[in-house]
Amino acid sequence: MEEYVKMLWDRLESNKELQKQLYLIMQNAINEMHNSGTIGMLTGSEAAAVHDPNPDVRVREKTILAKRICKKFISETDPIPGQEGLSYLVKVDYIIQFANSITLCLQGGIEGLHMMVNDYPDISLNKYVIEVVSGDKNLSVLKKNIEQLDKMYDEISIELWRNGKIIYPQPEEDENTSDVSQETADTSRNELDKFLNEMCEKDALKKALFNAKEEIRSSMSQKRLKLKSIDGRELTVSEWDRLSAKQQLYYVLLLGNHGIVPRVILCVDFIEVIPHCVAIALLYMAYTGEMEKQLLDTGDGVDNTRFKKIIESLQPCYSKWQCTIFEL
Repeated sequence: MEEYVKMLWDRLESNKELQKQLYLIMQNAINEMHNSGTIGMLTGSEAAAVHDPNPDVRVREKTILAKRICKKFISETDPIPGQEGLSYLVKVDYIIQFANSITLCLQGGIEGLHMMVNDYPDISLNKYVIEVVSGDKNLSVLKKNIEQLDKMYDEISIELWRNGKIIYPQPEEDENTSDVSQETADTSRNELDKFLNEMCEKDALKKALFNAKEEIRSSMSQKRLKLKSIDGRELTVSEWDRLSAKQQLYYVLLLGNHGIVPRVILCVDFIEVIPHCVAIALLYMAYTGEMEKQLLDTGDGVDNTRFKKIIESLQPCYSKWQCTIFEL
């Protein structure tokens, strides 16, 4: 096991149920590394480590990989001193496909605080507040994991927030509200699959997605775009061509989201280079319910004619999507 996971595992020796939950989070994080194609793209010593003949070494290295990859989704960590003790605010850019890997990153931070308290008994801990600031809306998997982590650490309480509302622990007024069903959670967990299967059957989106992939490929060939794998390694054009349709869609949305600055009016960028990627990302935002009504600012001095035509061609794909380009 990875060092910090092993420390917690050993302390939970007397509670087999919580040990089991920790193991499940770790195993699911490893599965996320496989399912995302991250492990398949490793080369050299890194590939050798995750395929070591020793199963203990394989588990440890894959867990380390999951933590390293998903550190990028933790955008900010701030200590907050208070009368009741030291609290920490952790801001997370949440991607549901890596929910368990993100959980392991958070566990590492909490374990570090546990070690600090042991070394400095005069320091008391109050709260570890996790605030989801962007990303997927459905937090059922993360909420379940955080609930388990909260049971594993006695000296600090763990909270989960989004948009100024507490998600865990459940507010008192919502105590009688039933949890999201497993069926619903499974459906939300596969939002990307659903989008790929349902929306990509529409001719306009098929065409836009094809063009988006060509935009990426062309930009990579011309060295205008460096596309990195989830582990931070630069992808070659041939590696891009070998990615599955789901993996390529993930990168289309990733690049498209990079060109969208969330405000009351959405500022969009890179529409002269990857207009189809940005347009598809906006459609995905509407499809997932994150933002169905969108007012866009394409910037001064930018020729948005082509981008407007792409948006117009895609709007019939999802009837609830209202996308308007702001123009003076």
